[in-house]
Amino acid sequence: MRFRELTLHNVGVYRGRHVVDLQTQPGRPVILVGGLNGCGKTTFLDALQLALYGRRANLSNRGNKSWESFLRETISRGVDPKDGASIDLTFEIDIEGDVRLYRVVRYWNSTGKGIHEGVNVFVDGRVNFTISATWAEHIEEILPLEIANLFFFDGEKIESLADMDTSAAVIRTSIHALLGIGTLERLSTDLLALQRRQKPQAVPAALDDRLRTETERLGHVEQDLDAALQRLAGAQMRHREAQTRLAEAEAVFQREGGNLYEQRASLEQEHREVMAALRASEDQLRSLAEGTLPLLLVRLQLEQLKVDGARNAQITAAAQLHQHLDQHHAELMSQLSAEARSELEPLLAAHRDDIKKDASQELIPGVGPEVTRQLATLDELLIQAEASRNTLVAQLEALYTRRDELDTLLAGVPSSDLITKQLGRRDEARLTEARTAGEVEALEDEVQRLRTEQENSTQAVNLAEAERRAAALHEDEVQRMLNHTDRVRTTLAELRQQLIARNLGKLEVATLQSFQSLMRKKSLIRDVHINPKDFTVHLEGATGVEIPAARLSAGERQLLAVALLWGIAKVAGKAIPMVIDTPLGRLDSVHRERLVDRYFPEAGEQVLLLSTDEEINEPLFHRLAPAISATYLLEHDNENHTTSVNPGYWWKRENNVA
Repeated sequence: MRFRELTLHNVGVYRGRHVVDLQTQPGRPVILVGGLNGCGKTTFLDALQLALYGRRANLSNRGNKSWESFLRETISRGVDPKDGASIDLTFEIDIEGDVRLYRVVRYWNSTGKGIHEGVNVFVDGRVNFTISATWAEHIEEILPLEIANLFFFDGEKIESLADMDTSAAVIRTSIHALLGIGTLERLSTDLLALQRRQKPQAVPAALDDRLRTETERLGHVEQDLDAALQRLAGAQMRHREAQTRLAEAEAVFQREGGNLYEQRASLEQEHREVMAALRASEDQLRSLAEGTLPLLLVRLQLEQLKVDGARNAQITAAAQLHQHLDQHHAELMSQLSAEARSELEPLLAAHRDDIKKDASQELIPGVGPEVTRQLATLDELLIQAEASRNTLVAQLEALYTRRDELDTLLAGVPSSDLITKQLGRRDEARLTEARTAGEVEALEDEVQRLRTEQENSTQAVNLAEAERRAAALHEDEVQRMLNHTDRVRTTLAELRQQLIARNLGKLEVATLQSFQSLMRKKSLIRDVHINPKDFTVHLEGATGVEIPAARLSAGERQLLAVALLWGIAKVAGKAIPMVIDTPLGRLDSVHRERLVDRYFPEAGEQVLLLSTDEEINEPLFHRLAPAISATYLLEHDNENHTTSVNPGYWWKRENNVA
């Protein structure tokens, strides 16, 4: 299997559409994706597994949430839940030399009552409805989930393997998945079922009748369940087709002017309101024009009148002052000596002459004090009138503009004759989509009910079989069958142990080679042993003495965990992409260099690394560069809480790393 492309649409922090090219070049198996904590690296890893396995995927972010709650919360913040989210994964597989291209599109959205989800599978560019309906079974033939878990992992899995107390469970699961131990266990289970189906001759009639009744009931329930599943698959297909037709009808309706047609009433109402507002504003402007507003046309002449009034007031004041000074000077001169009068008289006379000159100027007729007072009042009225005029003119301009816009929109409204056909098609498509959605929901409820009934009937059959088998154990023929099947099951158990032991040897060799390749102290570990009973790992030192894992440093234990995963991948012998999230953990610089130099370039034909800037830092990036085909950087917008996928890395801002 080789990934080609991953597209995320409204998934978690990846709001909008994000397309990532995952193809690699010969000799460059690594795709490096950088991102700080919280930018969406784990979501990126989960998306690959979610696309392939749906609700069965081992998802880091799901926790204890129900499946519907998880899907609902996975839709990006700020996105209408009805629009939903989708993951589009394209990959190729080699089947006996024939390369087939798969594209898996998994989508979901919130319908208000619950979550609607589905998956469409395209094979070599064409949708395959049969594979789409049975994708959960089909992907198990391509890449079983248990095996995929060995190739899609994060630092947490490395930590669990580095803990020798918990690594045994991971190794057990891995070996079982790789060797198909589940097949042997299913065969043993089938033999047990064969024992249950034996019908002793001396079984009491009541037990026989009870078992027959319960078996028939179970058969009817399973038939009903199979029929319901078929109806559900058909209903889901019809619903997808209805959704497609609705989208097409909506598009045609909008293209033909459906939006404007639906808004016609509101547009016409707004047009009437705008015209009424226009008339009201025009009336106000006309009313203003009938008052003081026209005087703005002679504002310059009015200003001149104000100047003339001020001049007349000055002349009048000078005349009054001249008369007052004549009296005052006469009284003053009468009180002075002759000598003082002779000296002061010329000065006072000159002063009176200046004032007399101002007072002797001719008054401008018709511009008295009353006119000046009226002009001051009129000036305030003109200022108010001008402000009112400007406000009304601005309102009119805005109303004229909106009127023209509404005229244009109304002119574009299609007639009822033109749009009725498309409106009918859209409404019919909406009804069909709603009806098929209801069918799907009802059939899902029926399937769930039948599954519960199947479980109850199965328990009843098992109980009846147990009672009948207990009553028939004295029959020789049944006893011989039981003995034979017990021996076969024992043989299968022995075969299982031998198969595990033989392949554990391969895993031990592969793990030792990988560990020594990664370690800087090559002489530290001479051999690796895995107990075939409990799958615990034991390390043998250079002197042949067992070295407790606790004596290894935390970094060395992590390297051992990586070596185990690497060894498992080698034993698997499958071309499966290796996806590793935050792989360097608590390693020191030397151990990190070992991973970068010796593990990542050799881990597989396609290696997808998700790293922070502190793990694959600048020096390590340049060491890894010869093995990198492409780099991407997850950049988070804290204000909008979204992440974008951009080409490049922190120290290489373009995608080409050559």
